[in-house]
Amino acid sequence: MDEKRSETKKIFCNTCKRVTNHVLKARFSLQEEMTEDKYESDFTRYQKEWNSEVEGIHVHRYSLWSCAGCTVPTAEWEIGTENTNSPDSFECMSDSRFFPPREKGSIHAKTYTKLNQDMTNLYREVVACFNGDCLVLCTIGLRSLLEAICGDKGVGGDKENLEQKIDGLIKFLPSLNIIEALHGVRLTGNRAVHRLEPLSKDDAAAAIDVIEDLLNFLYDLDYKASKIRNPMKLPSSLENKRSIQ
Repeated sequence: MDEKRSETKKIFCNTCKRVTNHVLKARFSLQEEMTEDKYESDFTRYQKEWNSEVEGIHVHRYSLWSCAGCTVPTAEWEIGTENTNSPDSFECMSDSRFFPPREKGSIHAKTYTKLNQDMTNLYREVVACFNGDCLVLCTIGLRSLLEAICGDKGVGGDKENLEQKIDGLIKFLPSLNIIEALHGVRLTGNRAVHRLEPLSKDDAAAAIDVIEDLLNFLYDLDYKASKIRNPMKLPSSLENKRSIQ
């Protein structure tokens, strides 16, 4: 890397939570021969992305960037071609990969104090699948989590199907619109299981939002309300002074 120049690039910063200027701190390139036999899985992916010949000498370029705002570092990996006599001639042939992965558009799993461990694990797996773009598994997981909620609340009975169990949640919920939204989660989950048709990224995010609201209403809202109904008691010394007055 030429220390005399200061290369910058706009990258989403996980700390600043927005796209910021990043300053290049270090760079290393490694040449490697790409063959179909040696890199069969990568070959197929790269050929689809580049729509060009894959076999031959390619360059793996590793860059270390520092956010110009918070200074937190980010590593970037790219693969492409480069003229050995001119490092500036690098031509990237795939999307960059950042380490740690960028959190733009990701969902942070919430904490529900009254949710049992199995359901907590399932909820976190749904969020992890969403963040990892595993949308078929995310969609199926949402349906499974919804069925687990119905089972935990004892609605519908063991012999009734999920559609009837969801209808049984009406005794806990204030609106039929919520029930309709939950049926949407059920139906899309069925399609993901039988036809491998997942929710889109935006629809999956909306469905997770609905399920999170449901979890909050059924498992945490009562707990939080009880904390308000039972405020912290005054110290005994202050209680005595108030009783004397």
